[in-house]
Amino acid sequence: MSEGFETEGGESVLDPQAVETLKELIGDDPEIIRDIVDAFLEDVPDRLAEITRGLADGDAELVRRAAHTLKGNCLTFGAFAFADACRELEETAKDGGLDAAGPMVAEIEGTWAAARPAIAALAAGAAP
Repeated sequence: MSEGFETEGGESVLDPQAVETLKELIGDDPEIIRDIVDAFLEDVPDRLAEITRGLADGDAELVRRAAHTLKGNCLTFGAFAFADACRELEETAKDGGLDAAGPMVAEIEGTWAAARPAIAALAAGAAP
């Protein structure tokens, strides 16, 4: 496992099989991988801001859509812990239960902090 793809506890941040599948789908073209990674890294802060704004405004649909988008996009890279945290918030928002969302947002932020360096490393050609 490459440096940057594991948590401090040694757990994998990205699923190597998901990364391999991505590379197979796009022909293992480093420029395309870099473009996909860069677009994702630029988009995540906007989705996180939407979640924050949705929670502040009581807009469950905005929270649900942002969490759904993050979930789908991070699955591309095999960031399963991040995806699971987003899925939990998406389901909660779908049910309209934003009161319990605070710890879920903290989980999303924590799993994103762990996944971000590993995803960014893919743009530099690193492999999980």
